[in-house]
Formats: sequence, C-alpha cells, structure tokens
Amino acid sequence: MRRALPSFLLLANAVACSGGQLDLPVPLSTPAFDLDVGSAIDQAVTAACPTADAVSCQGIALICQAESGAPCDPVDLPAQFPAEIDVDGTTTRAEDLLPAEVADAARPQVAIPVDLGQALADAGASDPEQVKSVSFDEVFITWEENSLSFDAPVLDVYVGPAANDVSDPEALIASGDFVKVGTVGKDIDPDTAGFEVGQLAETTGQVPLAFVAGGNDAFNERLRSLAFTMVLSAPEGQSLTLKAVDGDDSKVRKPDGAAAIKLEATLTYTIDVAGALAPLGL
Repeated sequence: MRRALPSFLLLANAVACSGGQLDLPVPLSTPAFDLDVGSAIDQAVTAACPTADAVSCQGIALICQAESGAPCDPVDLPAQFPAEIDVDGTTTRAEDLLPAEVADAARPQVAIPVDLGQALADAGASDPEQVKSVSFDEVFITWEENSLSFDAPVLDVYVGPAANDVSDPEALIASGDFVKVGTVGKDIDPDTAGFEVGQLAETTGQVPLAFVAGGNDAFNERLRSLAFTMVLSAPEGQSLTLKAVDGDDSKVRKPDGAAAIKLEATLTYTIDVAGALAPLGL
C-alpha cells in the first residue's frame, strides 16, 4: 500500500521544482456588510422635519403636498411622488428639493476589516515572513443583495491599518492613515468620461475596482500585511437621481432599500519555501 508523502516532503519537492519559491492561491472574500439606506433616509427626514413648518423641512413638505394634494402634517416623504414640482411658478426636480441631509443619507459608507492570516495558513503558509510578493488580476465589490430604489453612487475605496472600531468610516478616512486606492463604479454613458453610478438600482453582481495611480502598490502593501481595513465611501457632490415609477414617468420613487456588499478577489501569494524548510534541515 502506497502512503502519502508527509507535507514537509511535498514542500521539499516544491522547493526543488520552483527554485525555493511557491505560488499559493488565496481567496479573498469578506463577510457581506449590510447597507440599510432606507432607515438612514427615514432618520434624515425625521431630523429635517421636527415640525411641518421647519425651514429644513420646506422641500420635503412641498413634495408631500404635491403627492397628497394638501399640506401634510406631520410631513413625510411618500413612497412615490411627482418627478417635477411647481415652486412659485418654477418647475423643479423633486430630488433638488431634498435637503442635503437626506441626499447624504443615500451615500453608502462602510468599513470592512480584512484578515487573510487564516486563509494563507490554510493554503500552506503559516508564517507571514514567508511572503515574498502578492499578485492579483482583479478586485471586485460584490453586491449580493440590492433592493435600493435608486442607482447607488460611485464608491471610493481606501485601505489602511487594521482598526478595532469600524463603526465610523468617515473618521477612519479623516485620520490620515488611509489611502485612496481606487474607485468602484459603472460607466453607463459612453459619451461621458468616468463612472456615472456605483451600481444600478435593484441590481446584484460584481463591479470591479479601478485603481488610481499608485493605488495598486498601496493595496498590494496592505495585502502583504495580511490584516487591514478597507473603507468604501461615496464622495460628496454626487447627485441623487431618483428612478421613475414603473409605467408612470411622471412620478419617481422615494430613495429607499438596502444592500449587502462584500470584497472579493483571488490572490496569489509567493512564499519562500526554502526559508520555511531551513530549520528542518531540508
């Protein structure tokens, strides 16, 4: 009966065949993180409308009245409402009446902790010092679930050190320890440069990360550290474009819904097998 070779003999054979180095495929797949945009929108509307006549509530009050046909008290943002509203004789897009706080609530921000130590160990390298280099073809943000009623904005991607507290992505970026490595988005208008949206409304699937100059190297450096934090943040200044109600272009849907996103890639770690076997005398 032929017995399987011990793992250290297999590694020794790999050393002989590879000149002392071995490429190990390591999957990168973070847990899915929930983006409850609908709740954030509702909270922003409540904050903007402590009373029906609050200055911050004027735009929402006009939207509510345009849909209901009468002044609203309390004021809320209806599930659907006219796409264009007459304001003192001027036709105005409904999204332009939303206060900045509501538009900001539609900007996803999430911090994702990444720890590749166990995945690398499972692939055959238990010592991070063995890592000589890391390579990858593409990095994706995967939208596993998406019930957002509007096109998600473009997301900037930052990497930084492993953080104990990931509850405030904006604060992590402001700390100065995080570097922008790229942008996640879709080019849906060939006549316009760059990305127009981060993901289409109610659409799932993978969207690749497009690296900025130097971003590939910064990301690679973090991959070699094995444990780091990645922040996805929709930058300020992106317009919120509401989607038309099915079958009625005169009305739009309230920004609402939720999504679940995660980071995915297939990495190749090149490790120093000879160094690992040296203490064994192999």
